[in-house]
Amino acid sequence: MKKAALVLGAALVAAGCSSYARTEKAQTQISFGSVVARRGLWREAAFRFEKAIEKEPNNARAHNNLAVALEAGGEFAKALAEYKRALELEQLRAVR
Repeated sequence: MKKAALVLGAALVAAGCSSYARTEKAQTQISFGSVVARRGLWREAAFRFEKAIEKEPNNARAHNNLAVALEAGGEFAKALAEYKRALELEQLRAVR
């Protein structure tokens, strides 16, 4: 019984670490995207925000930042979709 509990505990810790690593990588991409956006490198910024979304699909900030980058690049329809997604995610977060 102790062995089963130990194995289960280790599995839970490993799963938590994996989630934390994804969040950390997403935040790194968002930070770098913000830096390049301030320099006017909108395509690179969009790429970084997309990478963040791959790691953390429900990150409202990443979707909003991607929308800003897409809008700056003239991709208005895609930007609108990302703004809507960011708003949806933020509203879901606020309800919790």
